[in-house]
Amino acid sequence: MSRLLLILAIVFIVIVLWKSMLRKVEASNRNDQKKTIAHNMVRCDYCGLHVPEDTVVRLGGRRYCSDEHRALHKETRDK
Repeated sequence: MSRLLLILAIVFIVIVLWKSMLRKVEASNRNDQKKTIAHNMVRCDYCGLHVPEDTVVRLGGRRYCSDEHRALHKETRDK
């Protein structure tokens, strides 16, 4: 009889731990989904790379992925 109670107690503990682990995984997945933010992507006028609009480097009406590409494009236009 005591052996049966011990087995039931172990099974109960395993089930409780399993459910707890599943809840943590589900909560983590929900947090990851909330962190995903859609950005408007714009094309670099020098290399064509698409970058988030809030990180773009501007010169006049043109948009670049970096200061280096802005400078390189300006050099090629000035020649």
